[in-house]
Amino acid sequence: VIRTGSEADPRGKEGVATLTADLLDEGAGSRDALGLADQIGYLAIGLGTSAGFEQSQVGLHAARATLDSAMALMADVVLRPTFPEKEFTRLRDQWRTSLLQEQDRGPALADRAFAALLYTEQHPYGRSTRGTTESAQAVTLDDAKAFWKAWYRPNNATLVIVGDLSFAEAQALAQRAFGGWEQAPLPPRPVYARNKMA
Repeated sequence: VIRTGSEADPRGKEGVATLTADLLDEGAGSRDALGLADQIGYLAIGLGTSAGFEQSQVGLHAARATLDSAMALMADVVLRPTFPEKEFTRLRDQWRTSLLQEQDRGPALADRAFAALLYTEQHPYGRSTRGTTESAQAVTLDDAKAFWKAWYRPNNATLVIVGDLSFAEAQALAQRAFGGWEQAPLPPRPVYARNKMA
């Protein structure tokens, strides 16, 4: 769990946290998107990425027999994403299309309007984690790389392991996968005023 999500999206670039998370498993380490998908299938594991308001996540479900290989793959996704241009273009186009489709869905429009009224659009809770049609045009691949570089750090992360492992086994597994992850200073977190109506 990375303790930063869309609340750190720069103004005008809303949705970059979500896009960054989506790009992590589209190429990492020595594998492209298809290579990652093949390895996930071969290991019979679940690997997914997502971002919310206050956190970004990489989730892994694996059997004990394949856990070492699965954790190594997860470490590639977290520590060594390649951010391929082709996949960025594809995901950005899908993002733009989904935002246009949202304009025809009443409940989605109501959710956006309610959040903006409750929190104001100056506060991240008053905006969607998916951004807007304008921000989808503005976000670049460099923005996603910069978000990852700034926030995906071990001093801004928590590794949660649940399963049939002892603490010592979990600790050794974490050290093998993430022991070389380097800390770095984090950018200042934005501070937002509370809506007087809320």
